[in-house]
Amino acid sequence: MKIAVGFDRRGARLRAAVIGELLAQGHEVLDLGMAGSHADGDYAVKAREAARVVLEGRVDRGGVVSRSAVGASFVANKVEGIRAGACSDTYTAKRGAELGMNLLCLGTQLLTRLEVTEIVRAFVGAKEIGTLAPSAAIMAQSSRRRRSASHAA
Repeated sequence: MKIAVGFDRRGARLRAAVIGELLAQGHEVLDLGMAGSHADGDYAVKAREAARVVLEGRVDRGGVVSRSAVGASFVANKVEGIRAGACSDTYTAKRGAELGMNLLCLGTQLLTRLEVTEIVRAFVGAKEIGTLAPSAAIMAQSSRRRRSASHAA
């Protein structure tokens, strides 16, 4: 599997661990590097970039490592076709990937190096099974409403 990963300045301390884990698992890594800014919004640059390469099909899945992961997931989820999740445990990362999550967001403020590598392993090791029919219909309807509202504005 080919995985894109990007890091904000706070996520940089886990860069070697994340890339090392992906390589150890036999994955190809597209390293998007670190955001160069020291501004509070530098996570947004990497979240948008990771979302873009996933959407373009250059990689199978993506990841962003930032301080909390919450803002990165907000930014990535604004890109139509991206299903990003801020995960802080292996269960949600695995289950998210099974249900179609294609971009993992990790927060350095809450996680140790070991936890991050375990979560990455769970995310890339999960096989997508798709969503349950009722849930898929609700998600599609929500996406259509969001697009309609943004076009009306």
